[in-house]
Amino acid sequence: GAGGFAVAQTDSTGAYTLSVKNGTWTLRAHSKGYEGGPMAVIVNNSSPASQTIALSAIAGYTLKADTSENLTPSSGGYLTNTNIGSAFKMNIPANALGTSSNASTITTNINTGLPNPPSGTILKTNAVTISAVDSSGQSIKTLNSPVTITLPYDVAQLPVGASAANLVIGTWNSATQSYDTLATTVDTTAHTLTATVSHFSNFAPES
Repeated sequence: GAGGFAVAQTDSTGAYTLSVKNGTWTLRAHSKGYEGGPMAVIVNNSSPASQTIALSAIAGYTLKADTSENLTPSSGGYLTNTNIGSAFKMNIPANALGTSSNASTITTNINTGLPNPPSGTILKTNAVTISAVDSSGQSIKTLNSPVTITLPYDVAQLPVGASAANLVIGTWNSATQSYDTLATTVDTTAHTLTATVSHFSNFAPES
């Protein structure tokens, strides 16, 4: 639609619903390692049904399993994940995850299923999901102090005309259906983006 944008999550059967106004809409679908569309749909005082988007594997991308590592909250430490890239790292200060001496588990992986923003684009094969649970399996949603993350980016994924120097790390905000951008340090030699985060979520290089 003219200036419109909507995002929805499918259910376990793949069904989805989008609330949009009359107009011509372009549908796209994203999942881990797969994508589909674009597909044009005309809405005119009706609710078009059976708008099925076929997914196909992302060319040149290999789907990899999540990586989980244990870390003692009271001690903190560094984490890496070579599946994301050799330059990916997390610097977790002591007590950022809590004060417990029992190990927490941090899980990281590339997440190509994140949506594009209303304007601009994300480098989908460099987007990551970071999550953590404490020793009892409870999700750690808020950090006691900022954690520094470094994401690698692939220059080949930059849109035509985009400059790597202008990349930022964005974190998806489901309430606003857009990305909140973080203060980001860009290293155009190492091809990395570094920022501090106050919670674990989905993060993506955004141009």
